[in-house]
Amino acid sequence: MGWQDEAVALCRPIIVLGAERSGTSVCAEMIHVWGAYAGDPGELPAADELNPRGRWEYLPLWDLLAEVGEFSAGATWWTEDFPAKVAAKAADRQLAGRARALVARMAAPGRPWLWKDPALCHFLGFMMLSVLHAIDTGPATLFAEYEAVTTDPASQARRLSAFLDRQCATSSGEGTVATMTGVCEPGLRRNRSRQRREDLMTAPQRSLYRFLRQKVQRPRMPMTGDFPMPAGWRELIIGEEALMSGP
Repeated sequence: MGWQDEAVALCRPIIVLGAERSGTSVCAEMIHVWGAYAGDPGELPAADELNPRGRWEYLPLWDLLAEVGEFSAGATWWTEDFPAKVAAKAADRQLAGRARALVARMAAPGRPWLWKDPALCHFLGFMMLSVLHAIDTGPATLFAEYEAVTTDPASQARRLSAFLDRQCATSSGEGTVATMTGVCEPGLRRNRSRQRREDLMTAPQRSLYRFLRQKVQRPRMPMTGDFPMPAGWRELIIGEEALMSGP
Protein backbone atom coordinates (compact mmCIF):
# COMPACT_ATOMS: atom_id res chain seq x y z
CA MET A 1 0.00 0.00 0.00
CA GLY A 2 1.24 3.49 -0.82
CA TRP A 3 1.50 4.82 2.72
CA GLN A 4 4.68 6.73 1.89
CA ASP A 5 3.05 8.78 -0.87
CA GLU A 6 2.64 12.46 -0.07
CA ALA A 7 -1.00 12.11 -1.08
CA VAL A 8 -1.63 9.90 1.95
CA ALA A 9 -3.13 12.53 4.19
CA LEU A 10 -6.56 11.03 4.72
CA CYS A 11 -6.67 9.43 8.16
CA ARG A 12 -10.30 8.51 7.60
CA PRO A 13 -12.50 6.42 9.89
CA ILE A 14 -13.91 3.25 8.36
CA ILE A 15 -17.08 2.06 10.07
CA VAL A 16 -18.31 -1.48 9.46
CA LEU A 17 -22.05 -1.73 10.11
CA GLY A 18 -24.21 -4.83 10.06
CA ALA A 19 -26.30 -7.14 12.18
CA GLU A 20 -24.80 -9.99 14.18
CA ARG A 21 -23.66 -12.97 12.07
CA SER A 22 -23.88 -10.98 8.83
CA GLY A 23 -20.21 -11.14 7.84
CA THR A 24 -19.00 -8.00 9.59
CA SER A 25 -16.01 -9.79 11.14
CA VAL A 26 -14.65 -11.04 7.82
CA CYS A 27 -15.13 -7.59 6.26
CA ALA A 28 -13.36 -5.96 9.21
CA GLU A 29 -10.41 -8.35 8.91
CA MET A 30 -10.19 -7.68 5.18
CA ILE A 31 -10.03 -3.95 5.92
CA HIS A 32 -7.40 -4.55 8.60
CA VAL A 33 -5.10 -6.53 6.28
CA TRP A 34 -5.66 -3.83 3.66
CA GLY A 35 -3.92 -1.54 6.12
CA ALA A 36 -6.43 0.06 8.49
CA TYR A 37 -5.67 0.29 12.19
CA ALA A 38 -8.19 -1.66 14.30
CA GLY A 39 -6.65 -1.09 17.72
CA ASP A 40 -3.78 -2.67 19.62
CA PRO A 41 -3.99 -6.47 20.03
CA GLY A 42 -4.78 -6.17 23.74
CA GLU A 43 -7.78 -3.96 22.91
CA LEU A 44 -9.43 -6.57 20.67
CA PRO A 45 -11.30 -9.68 21.91
CA ALA A 46 -9.69 -13.06 21.46
CA ALA A 47 -10.92 -15.46 18.79
CA ASP A 48 -13.71 -17.80 19.85
CA GLU A 49 -15.85 -20.62 18.48
CA LEU A 50 -18.17 -18.30 16.57
CA ASN A 51 -15.31 -16.17 15.26
CA PRO A 52 -12.19 -18.34 15.02
CA ARG A 53 -10.36 -15.53 13.19
CA GLY A 54 -11.39 -12.92 15.74
CA ARG A 55 -14.25 -10.44 16.08
CA TRP A 56 -12.23 -7.26 15.42
CA GLU A 57 -14.29 -5.24 17.89
CA TYR A 58 -12.53 -2.42 19.73
CA LEU A 59 -13.20 -3.13 23.41
CA PRO A 60 -12.83 0.48 24.66
CA LEU A 61 -15.57 1.45 22.19
CA TRP A 62 -17.90 -1.21 23.60
CA ASP A 63 -17.22 0.03 27.14
CA LEU A 64 -18.33 3.51 26.10
CA LEU A 65 -21.42 2.25 24.26
CA ALA A 66 -22.45 0.13 27.24
CA GLU A 67 -22.32 3.22 29.47
CA VAL A 68 -24.21 5.36 26.96
CA GLY A 69 -26.85 2.63 26.64
CA GLU A 70 -27.14 2.24 30.43
CA PHE A 71 -27.01 -1.54 30.12
CA SER A 72 -25.85 -1.99 33.72
CA ALA A 73 -29.21 -0.49 34.74
CA GLY A 74 -31.12 -3.05 32.70
CA ALA A 75 -31.71 -1.00 29.55
CA THR A 76 -31.97 -2.71 26.17
CA TRP A 77 -31.57 -1.33 22.67
CA TRP A 78 -34.75 -3.09 21.54
CA THR A 79 -37.09 -0.55 23.13
CA GLU A 80 -38.66 1.91 20.71
CA ASP A 81 -37.27 4.99 22.47
CA PHE A 82 -33.66 3.74 22.67
CA PRO A 83 -32.35 5.58 19.54
CA ALA A 84 -33.65 8.92 20.78
CA LYS A 85 -32.24 8.36 24.28
CA VAL A 86 -28.73 7.56 23.09
CA ALA A 87 -28.75 10.42 20.56
CA ALA A 88 -29.57 12.79 23.42
CA LYS A 89 -26.45 11.58 25.25
CA ALA A 90 -24.36 13.44 22.66
CA ALA A 91 -25.10 16.56 24.72
CA ASP A 92 -23.37 14.98 27.72
CA ARG A 93 -19.93 16.62 27.73
CA GLN A 94 -18.27 13.78 29.60
CA LEU A 95 -19.55 11.06 27.27
CA ALA A 96 -18.93 13.11 24.13
CA GLY A 97 -15.43 13.87 25.38
CA ARG A 98 -14.73 10.16 25.84
CA ALA A 99 -15.91 9.51 22.30
CA ARG A 100 -13.56 12.17 20.96
CA ALA A 101 -10.71 10.72 23.02
CA LEU A 102 -11.31 7.28 21.51
CA VAL A 103 -11.19 8.77 18.02
CA ALA A 104 -7.92 10.53 18.86
CA ARG A 105 -6.43 7.21 20.01
CA MET A 106 -7.49 5.51 16.78
CA ALA A 107 -6.08 8.32 14.64
CA ALA A 108 -2.74 8.47 16.49
CA PRO A 109 -0.96 5.90 14.24
CA GLY A 110 -1.58 8.27 11.33
CA ARG A 111 -3.41 5.97 8.96
CA PRO A 112 -7.03 5.04 8.20
CA TRP A 113 -8.66 3.24 11.10
CA LEU A 114 -11.70 1.05 11.56
CA TRP A 115 -14.42 0.35 14.07
CA LYS A 116 -16.58 -2.71 13.72
CA ASP A 117 -19.28 -3.65 16.21
CA PRO A 118 -22.86 -4.74 15.43
CA ALA A 119 -23.91 -2.59 18.39
CA LEU A 120 -22.95 0.55 16.46
CA CYS A 121 -26.15 0.22 14.43
CA HIS A 122 -28.05 1.13 17.60
CA PHE A 123 -25.77 4.04 18.56
CA LEU A 124 -25.39 5.96 15.31
CA GLY A 125 -27.29 8.94 16.68
CA PHE A 126 -24.86 9.35 19.57
CA MET A 127 -21.71 8.68 17.56
CA MET A 128 -22.65 10.93 14.65
CA LEU A 129 -23.71 13.83 16.83
CA SER A 130 -20.84 13.56 19.31
CA VAL A 131 -17.88 13.02 17.03
CA LEU A 132 -18.10 11.36 13.60
CA HIS A 133 -19.85 14.18 11.74
CA ALA A 134 -17.00 16.50 12.69
CA ILE A 135 -14.17 14.30 11.43
CA ASP A 136 -15.60 13.09 8.13
CA THR A 137 -18.11 15.37 6.44
CA GLY A 138 -18.22 13.47 3.15
CA PRO A 139 -18.83 9.81 4.01
CA ALA A 140 -18.98 7.21 1.27
CA THR A 141 -20.69 3.83 1.54
CA LEU A 142 -20.13 0.37 0.12
CA PHE A 143 -22.68 -2.42 0.47
CA ALA A 144 -20.96 -5.79 0.98
CA GLU A 145 -23.22 -8.81 0.48
CA TYR A 146 -22.39 -11.78 2.68
CA GLU A 147 -23.06 -14.31 -0.08
CA ALA A 148 -20.89 -12.44 -2.56
CA VAL A 149 -18.00 -12.13 -0.10
CA THR A 150 -18.08 -15.83 0.79
CA THR A 151 -18.64 -17.24 -2.71
CA ASP A 152 -16.36 -14.94 -4.70
CA PRO A 153 -13.86 -13.47 -2.23
CA ALA A 154 -11.28 -12.54 -4.88
CA SER A 155 -13.55 -10.13 -6.75
CA GLN A 156 -15.00 -8.75 -3.52
CA ALA A 157 -11.53 -8.17 -2.07
CA ARG A 158 -10.57 -6.27 -5.23
CA ARG A 159 -13.81 -4.28 -5.07
CA LEU A 160 -13.26 -3.42 -1.40
CA SER A 161 -9.60 -2.47 -1.82
CA ALA A 162 -10.44 -0.24 -4.80
CA PHE A 163 -13.15 1.51 -2.77
CA LEU A 164 -10.82 2.06 0.19
CA ASP A 165 -8.00 3.29 -2.06
CA ARG A 166 -10.32 5.87 -3.62
CA GLN A 167 -11.47 7.14 -0.26
CA CYS A 168 -8.09 7.19 1.47
CA ALA A 169 -5.76 8.20 -1.37
CA THR A 170 -3.82 4.94 -1.22
CA SER A 171 -2.74 2.35 -3.77
CA SER A 172 -3.06 -1.38 -3.06
CA GLY A 173 -0.95 -3.93 -4.87
CA GLU A 174 -1.84 -7.45 -5.92
CA GLY A 175 -0.24 -8.84 -2.77
CA THR A 176 -2.61 -6.83 -0.59
CA VAL A 177 -5.64 -8.00 -2.58
CA ALA A 178 -4.45 -11.61 -2.32
CA THR A 179 -4.06 -11.31 1.46
CA MET A 180 -7.55 -9.83 1.73
CA THR A 181 -8.90 -12.70 -0.34
CA GLY A 182 -7.24 -15.23 1.97
CA VAL A 183 -9.22 -13.91 4.92
CA CYS A 184 -12.37 -15.58 3.52
CA GLU A 185 -12.23 -19.23 4.55
CA PRO A 186 -14.88 -21.34 2.76
CA GLY A 187 -15.20 -23.62 5.80
CA LEU A 188 -16.53 -20.73 7.89
CA ARG A 189 -19.40 -19.99 5.55
CA ARG A 190 -22.78 -20.59 7.18
CA ASN A 191 -24.91 -21.30 4.10
CA ARG A 192 -23.26 -24.28 2.39
CA SER A 193 -26.39 -25.88 0.95
CA ARG A 194 -26.04 -23.96 -2.34
CA GLN A 195 -29.54 -22.58 -1.92
CA ARG A 196 -30.01 -19.12 -3.34
CA ARG A 197 -30.40 -16.51 -0.64
CA GLU A 198 -33.67 -15.40 -2.24
CA ASP A 199 -35.08 -18.90 -1.70
CA LEU A 200 -34.36 -18.65 2.00
CA MET A 201 -36.25 -15.38 2.43
CA THR A 202 -39.89 -14.61 2.98
CA ALA A 203 -41.50 -12.05 0.67
CA PRO A 204 -41.16 -9.20 3.22
CA GLN A 205 -37.51 -10.16 3.79
CA ARG A 206 -36.78 -10.04 0.07
CA SER A 207 -38.46 -6.66 -0.13
CA LEU A 208 -36.44 -5.35 2.81
CA TYR A 209 -33.18 -6.66 1.36
CA ARG A 210 -33.85 -4.94 -1.98
CA PHE A 211 -34.74 -1.74 -0.17
CA LEU A 212 -31.51 -1.75 1.87
CA ARG A 213 -29.40 -2.23 -1.25
CA GLN A 214 -31.12 0.75 -2.87
CA LYS A 215 -30.90 2.91 0.25
CA VAL A 216 -27.11 2.60 0.34
CA GLN A 217 -27.04 4.42 -2.99
CA ARG A 218 -29.90 6.78 -2.07
CA PRO A 219 -29.70 7.47 1.68
CA ARG A 220 -32.70 9.83 1.66
CA MET A 221 -34.95 7.17 0.18
CA PRO A 222 -38.05 7.06 2.46
CA MET A 223 -39.09 3.97 4.37
CA THR A 224 -42.10 2.06 3.07
CA GLY A 225 -44.61 -0.36 4.58
CA ASP A 226 -43.61 -3.29 2.40
CA PHE A 227 -41.84 -5.15 5.18
CA PRO A 228 -43.82 -4.80 8.43
CA MET A 229 -42.48 -6.44 11.57
CA PRO A 230 -44.83 -8.96 13.22
CA ALA A 231 -46.93 -7.78 16.13
CA GLY A 232 -45.18 -8.09 19.48
CA TRP A 233 -41.70 -8.55 18.03
CA ARG A 234 -40.05 -6.16 20.46
CA GLU A 235 -41.51 -7.89 23.49
CA LEU A 236 -40.49 -11.28 22.12
CA ILE A 237 -36.86 -10.25 21.60
CA ILE A 238 -36.62 -8.48 24.96
CA GLY A 239 -38.01 -11.57 26.69
CA GLU A 240 -35.57 -13.91 24.93
CA GLU A 241 -32.71 -11.55 25.72
CA ALA A 242 -33.65 -11.61 29.41
CA LEU A 243 -33.71 -15.41 29.41
CA MET A 244 -30.28 -15.60 27.81
CA SER A 245 -28.75 -13.16 30.29
CA GLY A 246 -30.09 -15.21 33.23
CA PRO A 247 -31.14 -14.03 36.69
